[in-house]
Amino acid sequence: MSDKLIGPIIGASVAVLGMVVAKESKISELRQQWIDGLRSDVAKLVSLALQIATVSTAQELRDANECIMRIQLRLNMKEQESIDLNTALNSLQNHAKLNNDTLLKNQTLQALANDVIHKTQVILKNEWKRVKRGEWRYIVVLIIASISLLFSIGLLLYRWLHG
Repeated sequence: MSDKLIGPIIGASVAVLGMVVAKESKISELRQQWIDGLRSDVAKLVSLALQIATVSTAQELRDANECIMRIQLRLNMKEQESIDLNTALNSLQNHAKLNNDTLLKNQTLQALANDVIHKTQVILKNEWKRVKRGEWRYIVVLIIASISLLFSIGLLLYRWLHG
């Protein structure tokens, strides 16, 4: 391999590595915003659900429905955890609308709210693992770029020492 090619190979490897790291950083930032938004909407929904259990106004029901819609729009319905959370959200929504017995409503809504919290925690844990680990494409490109960079540096050192 010509010495004239080693420099551009190192430069290209570093450039690709930099682009991948920048993109991964942005993806992680957006995923963190998604996690924070989901956590915030679920907290608000559970708060509203427990308030609705005792006394509910039309505005509280609208606010709860809006939270449910925002949460549902964040879900990936191809993933089982999202399907489970969506089912729990629908149960909570349906029970809040239909039951007029305050004591039964309060106990059931508390249990349904806890179910929503549990299913959300599963999703949040999985998403946080994904943020920490990184996207698989990032890992593959990082490995390829790192090997290319190490190979180029090794070749350059070999030529310098034996040159």
